[in-house]
Amino acid sequence: MKYPALKGEVLHYRRKDCYQVMRMIPERTTEIKLINNDALLVKIKDLGTDRMNQLAQRFLTEINSLGGKTFDKFRLKLSFDVELQE
Repeated sequence: MKYPALKGEVLHYRRKDCYQVMRMIPERTTEIKLINNDALLVKIKDLGTDRMNQLAQRFLTEINSLGGKTFDKFRLKLSFDVELQE
């Protein structure tokens, strides 16, 4: 798979990398915040390497663009973000 990198270059990722990021999302969730009573912001902890963080950011951007909502009666919008360490 090709994902544009954050700095303009094109990075190639293997399917294994994508599955690894998907598995890390529940393990790395640090904060879930209710925003304006209609959306949940889910923050994911830094994944450790620039490569994995870039892949996670691209993956979560794609998920955010799908406009997902919770399955409960509130139907809250979901938004995901990666918290990068400084």
